[in-house]
Amino acid sequence: MGFEKEQRPFMKTYDERYAIQAITSTGTAITGYGITTLSSTKAGALTFRIDPPLYAGVDKTVICLVQSGSSSSYKIIPNTTTVQFGSTVSSTGRSFNLSDAGEVVQFVAISATKYFVVSNIGSTFGSS
Repeated sequence: MGFEKEQRPFMKTYDERYAIQAITSTGTAITGYGITTLSSTKAGALTFRIDPPLYAGVDKTVICLVQSGSSSSYKIIPNTTTVQFGSTVSSTGRSFNLSDAGEVVQFVAISATKYFVVSNIGSTFGSS
């Protein structure tokens, strides 16, 4: 009478959907999954483009860590004309402006090209 060893599925130790992307300069695309922190100290309006969602259902969070000052802000726009985000399923061509530490925008992808705004703390939602 012996015991058989239980077979367990292989478990990943790292999942890129939960990775933190730290951006400190323009020209870097924001990934379409996980958490992105913005902490550039450059003056003026800095524009960042967000990639399409990794897949429908994935979460995306963008956090402003460093106060960019009264004369500067971070603008988040879609990376392509097919990618959209908004507070309603029908809204298109929108952008977010983050200008102070602690401002956060959280999305959930509802398709391979559309983000839905789950939470918006402090940032300004406008046209792109």
